[in-house]
Parts: sequence; structure tokens; C-alpha cells
Amino acid sequence: MTKLPSFKATATEKDCQNSLRIDEITLHGTAEAFRAIGIFFINAAHEMDLNDTDHVHLQDSIKNFSSKKHCDIILVNEKIINNL
Repeated sequence: MTKLPSFKATATEKDCQNSLRIDEITLHGTAEAFRAIGIFFINAAHEMDLNDTDHVHLQDSIKNFSSKKHCDIILVNEKIINNL
């Protein structure tokens, strides 16, 4: 089993600006959707390592992203931004 470094998760309700700290997330989708999200996570990690990127949005890397069909996932680089 892989050892996982610590991380935090926050979420916002649809049409709301307030972030809430959460201890669990549930994603509903297909295996195809989860593979695309997994690739996004891997590519975002490489971007953060290579270019010191502070955050990356799923909506910026998915060709057919629609706020009606998808929710944005924002990955924040804690090495640069440590305010979660």
C-alpha cells in the first residue's frame, strides 16, 4: 500500500463563494471520466514540479468542460500557497 503525504480538501456549494473544509469527497461518474481526472491530477503535479505553478484548474485542461455537466477541481500547490 502506498504511503500518502498529508493534504486538505475544501469545497464550495454551487453558486456559493464560501469554502468549507471537508473530510470526505464522493465523485459520481464513469471509469472514463475518472481516467480523465486521473490524467489531470498527474499532469497538474508535473506542472507544479516543473514550473512552480501555484494552482491548476480542471476546467482549463478539459476541452468540453461545462459547468452544467462538470464541477471544477482546483489543485493548489501547498509548497507555494499554504493557506488552506
